[in-house]
Amino acid sequence: LFHQVEWWDALTSSWDVAVARLDEHWCFFPYSLEQRLGFKLIRNPHLTPYSGFLFSEQTPHPIQQQLAIQVASTLPAFDYFNVDLSPELGSMSWPLPFNQAIKRTTILPLADKSPDDLFRQFKSSLQRQIRKAEKAGLVVDNELKIEEFLTVHEQSFQRQGKQPDIPKQYFYQLVELLKKKNCGELLMARDAEAQIHAALIRVWDTTTAYYLSGGTSESGLHSGAMS
Repeated sequence: LFHQVEWWDALTSSWDVAVARLDEHWCFFPYSLEQRLGFKLIRNPHLTPYSGFLFSEQTPHPIQQQLAIQVASTLPAFDYFNVDLSPELGSMSWPLPFNQAIKRTTILPLADKSPDDLFRQFKSSLQRQIRKAEKAGLVVDNELKIEEFLTVHEQSFQRQGKQPDIPKQYFYQLVELLKKKNCGELLMARDAEAQIHAALIRVWDTTTAYYLSGGTSESGLHSGAMS
């Protein structure tokens, strides 16, 4: 999903692709080169948790390393590089022209699991928050009402004395992409008066769903809504 042309067109103003080939194996590296205060930056587009190397199917790991080194050598000069690679690539220590660090994420397998099975695997504090939201009568809808989402999203930043770090235009463009590709939704938890307690955006590809962004209203801080 995060390597598709339409995704990059929607969530960054300009971008290019570095390409490497070894026999029948290919490697692609989409990137956006930003200019900030005289510095050149390469990093993930807004609302894009993973990008970086994309290898053709059935590329052996030793060939992946060779292709990665080759494609990295063709990237334009930069002063700052911060790209989160897909967890599917696993950990690696390839001799690349930038520092590498391991980040951790949680992947929750859903196949052959009922909602009750999943609930039992949650830690007790999360179970209590979910029960609290149910007791409060909160319900979740998935209408693509981006203005309502942005209101709650901004409130989360304002409580911290900050401004949102992602321009609104990218949320609007993302929603249009979700409508076109049917690859995501906005989830909003509301009370009996239809007031929003929490909201989030999730997207999916053929195998995995991903959390992108969210927020909690003042009334949602103690209702368990985000859980």
